[in-house]
Amino acid sequence: AGNPKLTLKKGSEDILSGTKRTLLASPSPEARKEAVQKVLLVMPAWNEQESIGRVLREIRSQYTDIDILVVNDGSQDRTSFIAKEEGALVLNHNGNQGYTAAIQSGRCYAWNNGYEFVLFADADGQHRPADISHILEPLLKDEADIVRGARELGQYAWKEPFHLRYPRLICSILVSLKVQRWITDPTSGFKGETRKVTGYFKTVYDTSSKIHLTNTNDIEECLLASKKRFRIMEMPVIMLSREVGETKCYSPRQLLKFPVDLIRTFARNLW
Repeated sequence: AGNPKLTLKKGSEDILSGTKRTLLASPSPEARKEAVQKVLLVMPAWNEQESIGRVLREIRSQYTDIDILVVNDGSQDRTSFIAKEEGALVLNHNGNQGYTAAIQSGRCYAWNNGYEFVLFADADGQHRPADISHILEPLLKDEADIVRGARELGQYAWKEPFHLRYPRLICSILVSLKVQRWITDPTSGFKGETRKVTGYFKTVYDTSSKIHLTNTNDIEECLLASKKRFRIMEMPVIMLSREVGETKCYSPRQLLKFPVDLIRTFARNLW
């Protein structure tokens, strides 16, 4: 059926006013009744001035009713200015605090402002805006509590290096064995969740050392969500190649630390 646009109905409140707004026009309107919903897309960003403007324009052209929050994680370039110029909400960190801190800042904002659904996507353009509807639709239909965009179920628009692809396969096997169901892409940061999941992860982050590690944050979320019996769904997405700049997720230092972080993460989630 393609990737239909999600548009505000006539008479709805202003997108960024923070007030309640009419339900997103569902890709399958017969599947649910009209109700009041609030959807926030959180986009962590660190020195992404070359890509963030284009990414925001593409998202806004397809989804006019989703609020977008850019968590500017101590960028030293024009990331924050460009995000504001493109109409996004912007939350600025005082210095670079890391990916997990940016994710949690987004959750705190969503929780405090009453959002029913929270989506997460990267600012570098590797997450295809057209796939946002794949993440959001199962949440709107109450088919899942957490939806992950799975590149293994979709496709790559580029050839991923061996040193990234095969460790991800190992993680998939380990996580699947632990949660007793097949999870193809446990490291995906392209995801969405309901408000109760947002509240749960916010509490976990605030009261423990869990989901603090950048290397294994997404993996640990899978383990915790399964233990909590949240409904987890994977949807196929297309992973695009980064057009400008370099990835910040897999630096040599992070790759060297990854085995230690992975062991630590599984050890504290055995029971």
